[in-house]
Amino acid sequence: MTFSSYTLSDGFLYGLLVSVMLFGCTLLQGWCYFRKNSDGWKLRILVSFIFVLSVTLACLGIAILRTLMILSTKTADDARSTLLEVNRLIGIGFTLSGLLACSVHVFFTRGIFLFTERRPIPLLIMFLTALMFGAITCSFVQGLIISGSARCDTKFQRICVSAFHGLAILTDGIITITFCSMFRGSKVVSVSTGTIDVVKRLFLYSITRGALLGVIQIGHLIMYLNQPTEKFFAVPLYLILDQLYAITTLIMLNGRPHLRDRMEDDHIGSLVFVQEPATLNTSHQESETA
Repeated sequence: MTFSSYTLSDGFLYGLLVSVMLFGCTLLQGWCYFRKNSDGWKLRILVSFIFVLSVTLACLGIAILRTLMILSTKTADDARSTLLEVNRLIGIGFTLSGLLACSVHVFFTRGIFLFTERRPIPLLIMFLTALMFGAITCSFVQGLIISGSARCDTKFQRICVSAFHGLAILTDGIITITFCSMFRGSKVVSVSTGTIDVVKRLFLYSITRGALLGVIQIGHLIMYLNQPTEKFFAVPLYLILDQLYAITTLIMLNGRPHLRDRMEDDHIGSLVFVQEPATLNTSHQESETA
């Protein structure tokens, strides 16, 4: 008996196809950002790290598909070494996926810290992000321990993955609620159409991003906990989730010039999302001079 009925299915292949398509969007948004951005070096390093992780994970997804195709041609007696390779790639992919999620949370924490007086909220998000990093680290270490086994995971790894996703959902929820409350109660909102449109766009972006990531996180966790041994149904979902993290971050960054132009058309320059402090001060000075 071969592994073809276990490793590959239409849903699995379609999931990988979606992740590859999203990766194309990530490349486009990354190219736009690095071509036009004028951010400080700290923010550029963080965004570069997020972009590199998304590229690495896309390549890793292709490597997983290739290995599974090889595995599907082998009999159960000959497939042990290939199955170990699949497990190793999936373990590395989940670890990199966790690093990507943590990096995105650090990015949004920075934005909250710059534009809100609620200092405990960024500290809470960073604490939860640190716990997420601890969960993926424990999962990675456990994966190294069982690297000689053909099992995909252990009970301890399932606990780590569940803890990671639970913390990620909680953290994304806090980020979403914080941004929504910031934009909904923004003091710079006036009767001008352009300013109201900017705040509405940011508000809808926050809700859409939070809901989308939350649904994918929950879906991946449910599929992961219920997938039988040697079936990898959950792999495409975490590859999709990785690209969504990167895309939503880059889209927000690339959308700043357009939003800033809408604000300047109304002679209001104080609401600029995730901008360097020096640029913020310059905007205030120009507004006061005008």
